[in-house]
Amino acid sequence: MMVQNLEEALEVVYGPYNRARPFIRFGDGDAVVRRPELTRRLLDLAGQPDRGQPVVLVTGSKGKGSVSRLIAALLEEHGLRIGLFTSPHLVEFTERIRVNGKAVSEGRLLRYLNEILPRIEQVQSGLTPEAYLGPVGISLALAMLVFRDEKTDLNVIECGRGGTYDDANVLDHKWAVITPVMDEHLLSLGPTIVHVAEHKAGIIKAGQRAAFSAKQNDPVMEVLQKRASDCGVRLHTAGTGFGARDVSLTRYGTKARVFTRNKDYGAITLPLLGTFQADNASLAIAVAEEICSGNLGTEKVRQALAGVRWPGRCEIMAQRPTVLVDGTINRASAKYLVEIIGGLGLKPVISVVGITAEKDYRGVLAALGPISEVVILTRAPGAQHPFPDDGAEVAGAYCSRVLSTPSLEDAVREAKLMAGPEGLVCVAGTQHIIGQAQKIWGRNLQDLRNL
Repeated sequence: MMVQNLEEALEVVYGPYNRARPFIRFGDGDAVVRRPELTRRLLDLAGQPDRGQPVVLVTGSKGKGSVSRLIAALLEEHGLRIGLFTSPHLVEFTERIRVNGKAVSEGRLLRYLNEILPRIEQVQSGLTPEAYLGPVGISLALAMLVFRDEKTDLNVIECGRGGTYDDANVLDHKWAVITPVMDEHLLSLGPTIVHVAEHKAGIIKAGQRAAFSAKQNDPVMEVLQKRASDCGVRLHTAGTGFGARDVSLTRYGTKARVFTRNKDYGAITLPLLGTFQADNASLAIAVAEEICSGNLGTEKVRQALAGVRWPGRCEIMAQRPTVLVDGTINRASAKYLVEIIGGLGLKPVISVVGITAEKDYRGVLAALGPISEVVILTRAPGAQHPFPDDGAEVAGAYCSRVLSTPSLEDAVREAKLMAGPEGLVCVAGTQHIIGQAQKIWGRNLQDLRNL
């Protein structure tokens, strides 16, 4: 069988998981469900394309995609050829695999997938019904083949939800990066934030050159420090090794002064919204400094950060009214979004929300409802899970005016009229909603340098 298009490619990538899903017991944690050794076997059968490729591995609960992109942008600006592997994609699967910001072509991805298809089947053969080669593992194998043939100098790899049992953790990575850890995916990584932190800390391993951590609460930091100490790895932490101050938000992005042990980089402008994005920038700079032996140019750092685009993550899509788009699917992320909206000071706020039933739509509506003049509930075609039937009832407990508009394009049009030129439209939702928003604004996400 030859894979002919991206739709068929997705069937191959997600097929093992979809076939195993009926046999997976609800509540089984990653230690039981995840099988990263299968990813290692696939890589070995595919010729070990990852061997000898320097890797930065990034995990966390919030901001790991943004930090991955920021690290890549900083290193690219300093002349390195950088592979970037992230998830999820918003429009096309090819977005997950990039070299210097440009996504792999569909034809090339299909060629590699057809090459390793017999290896995927070989790994899957003989497994028990509940065991499967994960989608991230298959995607990672494709990425490492691309990066090998593109002769990248270094690859920045974003983990999935975990760390210890994440497919990406089979890579021999020299640097470990951990963004803020929260009490998320508790059924898989919990039951407490300490357990989540222990999973994330699993990417710190003996023999690494360094590990880096964003600001964490005390229990999380204790876990990370112990892991680093046990492994004999230097752990650089926010606040002592690097940080940001004088942070402010405008409708065009985030401004701050960033510093590390080596240098004060002064004022930077980042076209990503959120005080936490300034923290992300300082973390990324600290990592890039380590990789480049401290030799980062101040102007190059400023230029790299000013040019960063990361679609669907606290992204400003338009002005008058300001349209803010974010992939928000839980209460914690929605609280960050509310903080950003408050910092902008724009009114009225019209929220367009599309979150499927298996996500924390109640938490998101509880956060966004009180600050919204109107909440418009919407849906996206192609979503794998149904949207909640009680969304209007839940939203109505927090906002006096709730509408339902099935078409996102119609919902955005209504919201812009309601907001007026001085207001703000907040589009929040799942991957499919954010991907649909990119299509509405005619965004081509194949090359981040041209957004």
